[in-house]
Amino acid sequence: MINQPPTKQQEEKFWEKHGFKWEKRAVVRLPGAPFDSMGGWRYPDSIDHGYLPPIDLNSLFKWAVPKLGKDRMSLLAKWIRQVVDGQNPALALYWVLDKVREVE
Repeated sequence: MINQPPTKQQEEKFWEKHGFKWEKRAVVRLPGAPFDSMGGWRYPDSIDHGYLPPIDLNSLFKWAVPKLGKDRMSLLAKWIRQVVDGQNPALALYWVLDKVREVE
């Protein structure tokens, strides 16, 4: 499971847990970005992008890791062990963070 990308539903639930909100309304069309004319995703910084960020290290460290609570160091240690064991770094971090039930 660690090297498998999440389903669309898993990804949406994950980002919602980290402050992203789906809003029903028209959004700005960006070249090459997924687009839904019925609405778009509003980022926690209140910028309307229309799409969710990719599952990559930049996005995860920008939007998800800072919201971790007091268990941040133990979760990151678990992630490092998985990367050392040959797992995809971004997917390993996603799945470690996905198991966190509460975020600040």
